[in-house]
Amino acid sequence: MAASSCSILVARLHVRALPCLLALLVVAPPASAAYPGSNGAVAYVGQVHGVDTLLARTGRSVRGLLSGVGLADPVWSPLGRRLAFVRASADGRDVWIVGENGQGERRLTRSANDETDPAWSPGGDEVAYAGGPARARHIFAVGADGNGTRQITFGAADARQPAWSATGRIAYVVATAHGDDLYVVNSSGRRPRRLTHLPGDENSPSWSPDGRRLAFAHGPAGIWTVGARGARPKPAIRLRGSAQTAPAWSPDGRRIVFSSGRRGHRRIYAASPNGRALRRLSSRRTDGRWPDWQPAGHDPVVMAAGDIACDPGSSYFNDGIGVPRQCGAVRTSDLLLRADLSAVLPLGDTQYSNGELGKFRASYDPTWGRTKYLQRPAVGNHEYQTGAAGYFDYFNGVGAVDGPAGNRALGYYSFDIGTWHIVSLNSNCSKVPGGCDVGSPQERWLAADLAAHPTKCTLAMWHSPLFSSYRGGDVQTIALWQTLYAAGADVVLVGHHHFYERFAPQTAGGDRDRAHGIRQFTVGTGGESIDQPGARDVNSETVGETTFGVLKLVLRPGRYDWKFESASADPYTDAGTYPCH
Repeated sequence: MAASSCSILVARLHVRALPCLLALLVVAPPASAAYPGSNGAVAYVGQVHGVDTLLARTGRSVRGLLSGVGLADPVWSPLGRRLAFVRASADGRDVWIVGENGQGERRLTRSANDETDPAWSPGGDEVAYAGGPARARHIFAVGADGNGTRQITFGAADARQPAWSATGRIAYVVATAHGDDLYVVNSSGRRPRRLTHLPGDENSPSWSPDGRRLAFAHGPAGIWTVGARGARPKPAIRLRGSAQTAPAWSPDGRRIVFSSGRRGHRRIYAASPNGRALRRLSSRRTDGRWPDWQPAGHDPVVMAAGDIACDPGSSYFNDGIGVPRQCGAVRTSDLLLRADLSAVLPLGDTQYSNGELGKFRASYDPTWGRTKYLQRPAVGNHEYQTGAAGYFDYFNGVGAVDGPAGNRALGYYSFDIGTWHIVSLNSNCSKVPGGCDVGSPQERWLAADLAAHPTKCTLAMWHSPLFSSYRGGDVQTIALWQTLYAAGADVVLVGHHHFYERFAPQTAGGDRDRAHGIRQFTVGTGGESIDQPGARDVNSETVGETTFGVLKLVLRPGRYDWKFESASADPYTDAGTYPCH
């Protein structure tokens, strides 16, 4: 694209235009990086042709995530899968969240006052922020799903710029008679205490990864550090000629990234905590501000469930809120929003009663659709009541042949998450070309796909279970199970029966086999309704039949952890860990 064309495009900037930015940015030498774990991308806000742009730099590569008026304060979640940031609008400033790829943008806070300075909780399920009238702000926290707002600081002081440590303490800035000082409080809001008593202003506290030190900006004196209990504040980094602001630690604790320079010409730098090994990470013309370093290298976390969104015409729909045992997609989708996920796996019957595109847009999209950018689904039988056209149009795009749901003529596909290979299959054997038997196109494709991806750990997912404590299972998928077993697969996820059930590892014939068998999880608890199982299958290890919920899986190299998370106050849960073959 010519430079003049690119200038016109960036002048109207939104996410689709951002690849154009890369040719315009001056890239500095690579940096190291961020929070417990390996170092990832450095995110910051810069100006590109006069437009505020959220940028992420990895090595020598800089990519644009999104743009808009008044972007500020980007901060990575603990697993590095999301960014919280501030965006200005006609309603004021609010906290927003976006995925690490710039997709899934959503507004988190809504009030008549400005909400600024986001900071993630150690578990990534809450975001702290400063809110309230000017000069009378307090620190609040809200769930990452936008629910459960609570106030943390009280009194007459103006509190702002929270920083949440890995040990659960929150540092923040308070305006005192002698300037801005740092305070610290536990996350429940009890026992606040003053941390610094230096002359002048202290701002922008940032915890070290181990929670033992804070870096902060000390006016024209540069970046300082102080112990978690306030002992011995000392200077760390100072560049002459301009102030240093917005420090943030690297995940390995070896560097501090910060912004420095004249307004309109600021740059992002990184240095060791003793001020040495200074490196420049951005150019002056981008006016880089509010840097933060991404945690990376964590094991992928996924969530899965099927039988999700009830028909918007249902008498239980209740404007999408539903009732205790019907239409619970809002409640289960809130679990997705609170977690730091690599992927979401919908296990079929995603939209009732027949998967029409209009119903997807009315019921699924406002709930589970909030994480659509993370989703790789399996197709169910209710989608095929209308030929599955609405299903493929929703996930792949209207009329698109291929996409996140696979080829619309087939409904099966594969992909990788971390070190795991994932296969999504089509259990609608009368609808998929050639069926599911041995020698069918789908079974032959599966065998070839598994041979081409000889990973230590393999997960397959489809809709109708082979084994079940509800009217038995669907034997049509036995050949697919046999093929997976022969290739050493580890986990099968299914839905269809509206409860949760975990099985012991077993063969396709139902024989227990802890050394080589496949463990099936039935997770039909996505929100449509709850069923009562019948006689327990001989290899069933647990059944949850009282609550909607999702299955959370941590896909580690060589093993997996699982936990069933309830979408209500119901105490049922199930958790464990198991090695791959």
